[in-house]
Amino acid sequence: MSAVPAGTLTAASPLEGAPPVLHVQAGTTLRGQLSGLGCDPGQVQLNFWDTGTGRPPTLTVSNAGGRALCGGPGQPACLSDPASRRWVSWTFASAESIGSLSLMCDDLYLSGVVIQ
Repeated sequence: MSAVPAGTLTAASPLEGAPPVLHVQAGTTLRGQLSGLGCDPGQVQLNFWDTGTGRPPTLTVSNAGGRALCGGPGQPACLSDPASRRWVSWTFASAESIGSLSLMCDDLYLSGVVIQ
């Protein structure tokens, strides 16, 4: 995983008493390149807390060739705009191998990414 712009990731807690997780802030795009992992992932799960501040998060997913696997004609919708101020688990599954993912957001706390 990488972040654009640089310097927008810190360890922080979303709630008092909760353990610190990855705080993603300031119009960040997280990118994960899954091609070349030695497997053909068909599912990704993101677990996070959206603060409800700024633009809502949106997850886009592509195959190894860069073709979108969501949001196009005949495809499932890309995951976006979750309920804010609570823990959310997003799962995207595809019959086609997932080559990359992008999570665009303004302010959320990412606790986990599961690739299967």
